[in-house]
Amino acid sequence: MKLFSGFLFLFIGISVYAQIPPGVPSGSYQEGVKVPGYGMPSSGGGMTIYQENKKYGVKNSGKITVVPQYDKLDFAMTSLIATKNNLRGVIDGNGKILLPLKYDDIQTDRVFFICKKGKTTEIFSSDLKPFVKGDFSRIILYNNEILVTEDYDGGQSFIFSNGTVVKNKYAEATVYNNLVVVKMNDKLGILKDGKDISGFVYDDLYFQRNMYDTKPKANKGITEIREGAKYLIGVKDKKFGLINHLGKTVLPFDYDKINLDYDKKSYYTFKNNQIGIFINETTKLEPQFKSVEKRDNIYIVSKSNKYVLLNSNLQQNPNLESDAPIETLLSSKFLKIKKNGKYGLTDNNGSLLIPFEYDGFDYLDYDRQHLITVKNNDKTGLFDLNQKKLIIPVAYEFLSDNDDFIIGFFKDKKSLFNYNGQKILTDDYDSVASSNTENSSVYFVGKDHLYTVITKDQKILMKDILSYRYIYNEDLLINPFLSNGISMLALQHKNGKYALFNEFEKKTVSNFEYDNIVQKYSADQLYFIVVKNKKYGVVDAQNKIIVDFIYDEMSFNKTYSGIKPLAFVAKKDNKYGIIGFNSTVWTPFKYDGLEKISEENLFKAKTGKTYQIINYKNEILNKNSFDYIAGFEGKQALTFSKGMMRVINNKGEFTGIEEKMQSHEGYKTFDELKLAFIQAMDSKDDEALKVFVKKTAPSPHILYFLKNNMFTREELYINESGLQHINKKYFEDLREFKYSMWNSIYNQNSLRKITDFTIHSRGFVTNARTEDHAFGDTRFLESVLRDAIKINGFWISSYFMSRKF
Repeated sequence: MKLFSGFLFLFIGISVYAQIPPGVPSGSYQEGVKVPGYGMPSSGGGMTIYQENKKYGVKNSGKITVVPQYDKLDFAMTSLIATKNNLRGVIDGNGKILLPLKYDDIQTDRVFFICKKGKTTEIFSSDLKPFVKGDFSRIILYNNEILVTEDYDGGQSFIFSNGTVVKNKYAEATVYNNLVVVKMNDKLGILKDGKDISGFVYDDLYFQRNMYDTKPKANKGITEIREGAKYLIGVKDKKFGLINHLGKTVLPFDYDKINLDYDKKSYYTFKNNQIGIFINETTKLEPQFKSVEKRDNIYIVSKSNKYVLLNSNLQQNPNLESDAPIETLLSSKFLKIKKNGKYGLTDNNGSLLIPFEYDGFDYLDYDRQHLITVKNNDKTGLFDLNQKKLIIPVAYEFLSDNDDFIIGFFKDKKSLFNYNGQKILTDDYDSVASSNTENSSVYFVGKDHLYTVITKDQKILMKDILSYRYIYNEDLLINPFLSNGISMLALQHKNGKYALFNEFEKKTVSNFEYDNIVQKYSADQLYFIVVKNKKYGVVDAQNKIIVDFIYDEMSFNKTYSGIKPLAFVAKKDNKYGIIGFNSTVWTPFKYDGLEKISEENLFKAKTGKTYQIINYKNEILNKNSFDYIAGFEGKQALTFSKGMMRVINNKGEFTGIEEKMQSHEGYKTFDELKLAFIQAMDSKDDEALKVFVKKTAPSPHILYFLKNNMFTREELYINESGLQHINKKYFEDLREFKYSMWNSIYNQNSLRKITDFTIHSRGFVTNARTEDHAFGDTRFLESVLRDAIKINGFWISSYFMSRKF
């Protein structure tokens, strides 16, 4: 049949085009749908379509190859669709006519040229060789086995790869890449190249792509499955069998059920409550097992109360017989075999790796597959497969790997081992904690309320440390997550004195000589406010004195690099002033209180009981005195006087109107908030809880700056009655937690012993921690504490914005 001379080339070529544009199903074509990117561009390769006198022609690298004579030209694969006098044909870039201009419409879909003339459709392959001609209205689907069309009379034509055409014969068809299953007279059979290769004798005939397979939705009685069916499961007289893609019965119709294994590499056969396995015609076992479980390329089967292992060729390994189900470790690399009540460990070839002496095994860490935990009588030890011996005795409740050590847990005590099983520290410790600083190699091992500082390579740096902590920055935040290789901790010796400790140099940069380390400031380097002999001073990261120890208080709050001059608050002789490095005095020590409220070197200065705004030169920005002045947000701040609020800008000018409002009273650090929460929970009455609620619930002052819900980004609309409702519900929910959970099921160590940090997230400053993110596995405290945010210098709970509120 000359008509089908290009068929083989066509169907081989189909597989080349694997990426089909969105909205156009792979291997399908619908009339009127143009594939995006075809027939639309103005140039292709070296050719360019150009217009002259309302006609179109072609230039190739600037040279005219087709003079303007067509009403329209569209690129189609390597050719052009030409339109003249409402008729279409195909030309090449030199004007040669490849298909005559006689068609009403021509479209392409990467593989075919579909040409229509009246009700007749001609399909040409991509090299324009004739493929098929008929009165069909559209192509339903095609693959390398068959082309199915819908005809104008409503019927269907099946056009097979060898040229065989079958029209309006089958009520249903399932088309695979290599064969077709069709229904005729209520029986199913297999067609290959248009020929019946199995006979129409099956009640059901289907291909399982996976064990949970469901058939795709049929289109005009046609179901398309874009896979090659190597085997089909058949049903005949309520019995199951297996047919291959050539129509040959490879398993007789003698089984109660046949299922495909999930990885498509084997079938399970069921008969008389026994299970068999079929891989191919030469690799199969009749039903004889009580159970079959596949793990990777092995089968664990049970027979006669014994469990055995079959390899991928279904051959039994005589060394792998177990009294209990065979368990696997590390993707079947190791097998747990039980004999005489004890487990041993083998590889998947049956070689014994660990003797039959243990109750169970597990792997310590996936990256160290030679280390296997062994168990006996609820105790755990460690076996090294490389050394072929037990390297940690079976004496611990469990073993944990933290990537630097092995930690053994026993009766609330912890022992540290290296990966050779050697104990790093001779005694058992109460706690083992790594520094939370990014890329730090430092650990703190606690015992009897003191810490030993060690490195991850097991070097002991110092002992007798009473406490260690991270240092507040100029925003009263603690964030060790972005260290940039620089981090200083405050270490407290058992004598009560502090030293600065450089984590990355792994040494203290000062003696244990300070009463406290208060705050840090990051500029060209780190600077620290420290207390010595009850006096405050400033030292740098090398412990060089920058400001002498002559002050009673000092604060780096809102001191930022780049703001000149450097100015911060200090207290001396019971009065406050403004100083800089090297003890430069910018403002005399004359105020009863002083706090920096803007990065632009603006301060609120207290004289008696009222405040004014001054700059670092002691110039007063506004003559008025206020009961309270909040911190600046950008270039504006809230001032409060006699129960009224006015907004002031950074030049001391009032903006907006005066309104009734009280200033917020709250917590300036998250640690203050957390401590107050613990004290409220511990108190016998509810007075401390009422104070906590007042300070952590939103106020009109807070809502002046907090405009949107942090979770939904929607605008907040909260009036006075709404604030009263929030306060009431905060108190009720916290009180319920206090009396129902705090002293009963709640693990208080989640608050008392875990360090909290502060980070920028979702546009807010909020809480963060490196462990126990759920605050003791309570959704309530997650909302109340974990999602606390800092607004205008105060920490509040965002609980009222959550869905749980």
